Amino acid sequence: MFASFVRIFLGLFLLSLLSSVAYAHEEEVHEAITESLFHQFDTTTVIALSIVGILACTIMLLTYKDTLGENQKRIIFGIIVVLAIASTGYLVGNTVYMSLTSWSKGLIHWHADFEIRICGEKIVLPEPTGIANRVGTEDVHHHGDYRIHLEGIMKEREDATLGHFFDAIDVSFSNGKILNMDNGDYCPDGKKGSVRMFVNGNLYDKNYRDYVIAPYSQVPPGDFIKIVFG
Repeated sequence: MFASFVRIFLGLFLLSLLSSVAYAHEEEVHEAITESLFHQFDTTTVIALSIVGILACTIMLLTYKDTLGENQKRIIFGIIVVLAIASTGYLVGNTVYMSLTSWSKGLIHWHADFEIRICGEKIVLPEPTGIANRVGTEDVHHHGDYRIHLEGIMKEREDATLGHFFDAIDVSFSNGKILNMDNGDYCPDGKKGSVRMFVNGNLYDKNYRDYVIAPYSQVPPGDFIKIVFG
């Protein structure tokens, strides 16, 4: 019975491991061995697999405590220790590696407030749902508070841009478009509109999508970005 339990556990653990890697990264190409090693598993996957393994081992110890031999108990306890050390080592190593190679040179926690107005009306965006309570990704999102949240390591400069944020929250945005309105479209009052962007009250005349929000956690001094069509 115990041997069957171990085989089933190992089979399910390896299946979940291989499935997560294949699903998350089947289309990615890695340029370096180190990058490939760390990028094969995201933080959530590593933590989840470690917790599953440790819980399964703990359940085995409690369920078969009266029938397990001392060697078997040592093996299971050893697996728990290895999983804990390996996952901690991965997380530390991945954080150090990403910090050294990323554009942001480490973890950031930047904020900027934003507002969208079309033909004079303030646009209300969908509220976040689910346990995460966010719209967007883990690193780039909002919480229904009309505040841009950049949290984590920005691997490339583009990851901290306004364009990347609006892509993450599924809002069409460029110098010529906001949501479903394109430059040249008409407002209900019959006037032809165009997209304009203001940063801290000043008209911004460069590529809107390329704008990188100011590196502040508080607003102000963090940016207030207003996007207007009209």
